[in-house]
Amino acid sequence: MHINHFIWDELDGAARNRLRMRIRGDVFSIIERIQPIIGDVRFNGDAGLVAYALKHNEAEITADQIQVSEDEFAYARDALPNDVKEAIHACAKNVKKFHEEQFRRIEQEWDVEIQSGMNVGERVTPVSSIGIYVPGGVHAYPSNVYMMCMPAIVAKVPEIIIVTPPLPDGSVDPAVLYAAEFCGVKKVYKASGAQAIAAMAYGTPTVPKVAKILGEAGPFGSAAKMVLSHLVESGVMTEFSEVAILSDGSADLQNLLLDMICELEHGADSAGFLITHDAHTVDFIREHLPACIDTLPMPQREYAHQVMEKHGAIMQTSSLDQSIEVCNEIAPGRLLVRGKQAKKVAAQIVNAGEVLVGEYTSSALSGYGIGLNHGLPTGGLAHSSSTTTIWDFLKRTHVAEVSKSACESLTQSASVLAKYEGFTAHLNALTKRSRSV
Repeated sequence: MHINHFIWDELDGAARNRLRMRIRGDVFSIIERIQPIIGDVRFNGDAGLVAYALKHNEAEITADQIQVSEDEFAYARDALPNDVKEAIHACAKNVKKFHEEQFRRIEQEWDVEIQSGMNVGERVTPVSSIGIYVPGGVHAYPSNVYMMCMPAIVAKVPEIIIVTPPLPDGSVDPAVLYAAEFCGVKKVYKASGAQAIAAMAYGTPTVPKVAKILGEAGPFGSAAKMVLSHLVESGVMTEFSEVAILSDGSADLQNLLLDMICELEHGADSAGFLITHDAHTVDFIREHLPACIDTLPMPQREYAHQVMEKHGAIMQTSSLDQSIEVCNEIAPGRLLVRGKQAKKVAAQIVNAGEVLVGEYTSSALSGYGIGLNHGLPTGGLAHSSSTTTIWDFLKRTHVAEVSKSACESLTQSASVLAKYEGFTAHLNALTKRSRSV
């Protein structure tokens, strides 16, 4: 097994840029392939979804089976083992509590007199409708359901829908349905990839059009979000899993191995990095990572092999300070900081979706139920974007009221600018305005 091992000081600018971009650049190559799918759903609606369910998911469904029925929810409640139900309860409640704390800190409606007679302010309201894509296929991901649904519920979004791939028998995984119902979301639809995103962007006779789409939709869904960005807001790109582990050289090496492969098993489009200046840590991981990966079942084993050959790497630095610099430059979605100096190091990280500090704060815990949202900005987007938060389900509206005297006091300055910019109608609205009201 080949494992990328780079000495940071020996990398040129092009090599460093490839590491920064990771898998993100691959999305653009898919756009041409999904254009016909988007057009099909746009013009054929439910019929397109039915056809692609058969073609891409091997599921024979009819148009009236696209939406999950009450009987399917009832079956999920009965079929799901109690321990899985209890696990969903425990983890989802933590996610809800975390986002309730975020919501509690949202500022209330406010206004201020910015000059005499001129009041301006802001109010916060929920996004009008949210479509949540929950991935599926070989595996089911109920955690994705409550990670996105709970903050939407807390934010009081009036319409929340879920779209998720059907299984070959036309059903939806029971844990996904149970988690949706536990969160209070009953509108669940069967579709995958680009066709699911198109259905939520355009709307079909069955699937409602939404104002915003969130959730990990894979490379095809991600490309569809880009194509349809003029129709629907999709938030930050959270389309693949990635982890970086920053070690000061004193971390438990077995734990490093275990946490490294947690993200690698998500899929071949994942990314994983170990960043350290410690040669002993580098040697240990290079020696033992292949065997650790080989303990995984298929297809996770193959995913992890591909990630470490294509999108992952051990990055060896010259010092702890340089490790911190490299980490901030790479801007990982999820960062694990390990070693005796973990707290001190974590305080210096400014570009990461989330920072997990210490031996016991594993990515496996974070991905399920310590409360943090696992919708992370990946592919270096943590330079400019945040993790999914309550704000992804809210919007700000600016409000102003100007008195007659304040209007008159600012008209001269505004008129000068309107004239300079060549906006005659603006100028007329300012200088010819009736002030008899």
